Amino acid sequence: MNALLSKQLHAETYLMLNIEITFTGLRQWFRMAGEQYDDVLLFQAVLLPEKAAPEKQAEFAQLVLFRHEDVFFHMHRGLPTDDPIHQLMLRILNVRTLYGEENAVIELWETLNRDRMEEQPKYRSIHEFFSS
Repeated sequence: MNALLSKQLHAETYLMLNIEITFTGLRQWFRMAGEQYDDVLLFQAVLLPEKAAPEKQAEFAQLVLFRHEDVFFHMHRGLPTDDPIHQLMLRILNVRTLYGEENAVIELWETLNRDRMEEQPKYRSIHEFFSS
């Protein structure tokens, strides 16, 4: 993926998830567009878009960068969320923005490992993030 496009995509998804749409809304939006991402793949695509399959990078970028044209997106913007995966995504994107990709991946690894040990894990649907 073009480095400039990757940087813009990261900035756009971070902004989008911070003030415009929830992780759940993002999942539904992608499904409406015909993109069947499970939570792990969607989390990976948002956090590390440059690591996605080349044929998926353009599709993902188009959906994110041209989101203002989508009616569904406008219906779901600005909704408050306490969804744990959404909050985790924001935290990890923040770490990536401030400290870089490597630190973000380490933070996510540690968080998921701690969550696996919990009696009621919050991030069960993305526990396999590092398996793929």
